[in-house]
Amino acid sequence: IGLAMARGLALALKAPLAACSTFEAVQANLAVDGEARALLAIDSRRDEIFLALDTPAQPFIARPNEAVARLPRAAYALIGDGAGLMRAAFAAAGRADEVAAIDEQPPVAARFAPALIARGVEHWRARNAGEGLPGPLYLREADVTMPKPAGWR
Repeated sequence: IGLAMARGLALALKAPLAACSTFEAVQANLAVDGEARALLAIDSRRDEIFLALDTPAQPFIARPNEAVARLPRAAYALIGDGAGLMRAAFAAAGRADEVAAIDEQPPVAARFAPALIARGVEHWRARNAGEGLPGPLYLREADVTMPKPAGWR
């Protein structure tokens, strides 16, 4: 709803819209020490976790144990409110030694808003011109579907 309102205002005011996914915003401000790979984990509250590995990354959704099975062996810095669930999944898979660091704080806008602002108006004008106005990022199918029309078989 918020993104739809922002898109409407941008169109009406002929102004650029500065937006990025939570993944992009958090990853823009990550400082991971050493050789550990940053693994951003956001709890979906539905037995799945939204994940993005390093930057730039294509986020994906998976159950914690499935995510660990997909990830290559490496040292990981687990970041986000799903980090504890991922740490438990690494331990259950016998890979607890791969968790180098953990930060379970949820993404906070105050941490990444400065990075959006620092890019400047012209960056966002060019991005909007090239990619269109930002749209939602859906990693899972909707749980609700439209009812079938009367008489449909």
